[in-house]
Amino acid sequence: MLRVLITFLLLVCGSPAQAHESLPVVIVIEEKADDIFALRMQLPPAIDSSNTPDIAMPSQCRPLKPLQQSGQTGLYRCKQAIGGGALHWTYPKQLPSIPTFVRLALLSGETHTLLVGPGETTMHLPVQESWQSVALQYLEMGIEHLLFGYDHLIFLLCLIWIAGTFRRVLLAVTGFTLAHSITLALSAMSVIRISVPPVEAAIALSIIFLAREIAIGRRDTLTWRHPMLISSLFGLLHGLGFAAALNEIGLPQTQLVTGLAFFNIGVELGQCAIVAAVFGAIALGRRFVPKLASAGFKLNSPSLPAISRRVTIMAAGGLSAFWFIDRTTGFF
Repeated sequence: MLRVLITFLLLVCGSPAQAHESLPVVIVIEEKADDIFALRMQLPPAIDSSNTPDIAMPSQCRPLKPLQQSGQTGLYRCKQAIGGGALHWTYPKQLPSIPTFVRLALLSGETHTLLVGPGETTMHLPVQESWQSVALQYLEMGIEHLLFGYDHLIFLLCLIWIAGTFRRVLLAVTGFTLAHSITLALSAMSVIRISVPPVEAAIALSIIFLAREIAIGRRDTLTWRHPMLISSLFGLLHGLGFAAALNEIGLPQTQLVTGLAFFNIGVELGQCAIVAAVFGAIALGRRFVPKLASAGFKLNSPSLPAISRRVTIMAAGGLSAFWFIDRTTGFF
């Protein structure tokens, strides 16, 4: 039952159209003088240049040099404080289903980073930063990054497949969390610096490794016998990937520890939600569909891997191989 459910989730979340994960649209507003603001936008690869959004600053702002395309900088004069004002953006074509991160940097040194969910096109700029607002924003960011970061999500599903029982899954996820927390903190605070493209390619390679273990199906390997050890080793790698997302988004200068801690908590909550959903579905299936047990759909059924392993390898291994090739060619 567990492996059938994971196979279904891999097929649902592993659409090739999401091969660039769900990297966000990033909008940066920086105060240059008392009433002068610079606006910069960075689009992810998933958005075509012909679908570049038009950004409207709050009503009290007038353009000195309008923003025209991704990567460029626009200048605006704002006669009043922009805190509380509405920032709005519109797409000339379809509205993409990816989040948007808005970063506001003020002359005082205060930096606000806010999350806008997929499908939303308006947000009100914050008036003053507080630890409560930062905690909530980065908690949401961590959850969003886990649930919409399809490479991390597929890795987690493959790990659940290999671990099998609830106790082993809990140990494996705990090891993964502890490990990625270390490298996430060290990288986000610039203690260690590693280029992002090799890290993203290596993350795809880690999924290929787990998919290979599932394909072989040997229960006597180190991965099958000690999934917590393997998840901890790969967790160090995935923590660098989480840090790359944070570096893209930006951390608040006045609430650095709060933002980092709650982003990590958000990632953990996302992981717990996936594990709870998988085992909750298994429990419901056993209770309300008793025929599943008689048909051989048991947690440790020896016949089950032969049915579902091929589909799992095609979904997880195929997508991760595509991501690895795509990200490796990006080096050049």
